[in-house]
Amino acid sequence: MLTAAESTSATDLIKSMADFTLLLGPEGEISELLSVSDELSTSINKSWIGVHWLDGVSESDGKAGSAAISSALESPGEVIRCNFTHHLSGNIELPTQYHCVALQETRRILVAGTDMRPVTNLRQQLLNTQQALEQDYWRLRQVETRYRSVIDMVSDAIV
Repeated sequence: MLTAAESTSATDLIKSMADFTLLLGPEGEISELLSVSDELSTSINKSWIGVHWLDGVSESDGKAGSAAISSALESPGEVIRCNFTHHLSGNIELPTQYHCVALQETRRILVAGTDMRPVTNLRQQLLNTQQALEQDYWRLRQVETRYRSVIDMVSDAIV
């Protein structure tokens, strides 16, 4: 059991590592909103309390989230990781990486969520750059092919 000072330190550590922290009941309903970064405070607020953690996610993401809850409850104290996307109001998508830990004494689940939008944006930029490079490569190949065919057709030397 943690002392009050240790508990405060652990809570501060969790807050510094996660963009938001939730406390779930054993069924997955959000019972407490422990912390939220300033950037996400408009999207994640007190309206989430009492709502199921997996409301507003796709069916496949819901299965992953349910599996994470089950795994956490089966092995309290072990960190379970999962990723899925919340569909928030205003057509906002929030890709999130979660770390879940079931608390042994209360069978509640501590969930630390990290906003993955910056990573998703970087991946999209990388993909766009790769596609642009491929297009440039194929354009260069086409130009090279044209020049080769012109050179092959001409019998006189060209300087």
